[in-house]
Amino acid sequence: MDFLNKVKREHWADATWWLFASSIGALMPIWLTWFILVLFQLPVKFQTFTQNGEFALYSASLLSTAFYVITKDYAPAKIKEFFKKSKSPSIKASFPAQLFFVLLCFVITLLSALLFTGTTIWNLPENSLSINLNLVHNLSIIFFVLATVISYVITAIDNSAIGQTDEDYRELFRKGQDELQQKFDTLGEE
Repeated sequence: MDFLNKVKREHWADATWWLFASSIGALMPIWLTWFILVLFQLPVKFQTFTQNGEFALYSASLLSTAFYVITKDYAPAKIKEFFKKSKSPSIKASFPAQLFFVLLCFVITLLSALLFTGTTIWNLPENSLSINLNLVHNLSIIFFVLATVISYVITAIDNSAIGQTDEDYRELFRKGQDELQQKFDTLGEE
């Protein structure tokens, strides 16, 4: 997981801002319901928000957007255009540990979808099945926490891949110059 070393403080800060903004917007139904319950002096129980697998639905939503980030092509358009004109092989830059993150997101999304599907079927009037609401509550929260952490890490890694600092670009330029100089130095030795 060497790619995590490339994630700098500003990338984590930007991911934190994303997490804050996403939590406010995506969880608005929860915040608004809580506010209305308090306003009308009705009892507020956390299980009210989890007994139908709502957080499993939020988990699937979070991870589906993370899935896009993981699978997109990171090669800048200018580099692609260069390779297209030069008839060289195309370049494709992938998300670090892409397969790992794809599988992780897929498994948790699938489990979240199954949990939500199960609670939805259980809530049908003609249903005669029983369900363990405590388990639904716990799994819903676990999936949501996992989805949030995974999405947060993916966002920070994505920020590091596309949001390089000026110093990063200067360092890349210096490395390129050094490599070029070494090639020039060895030209006369052949």
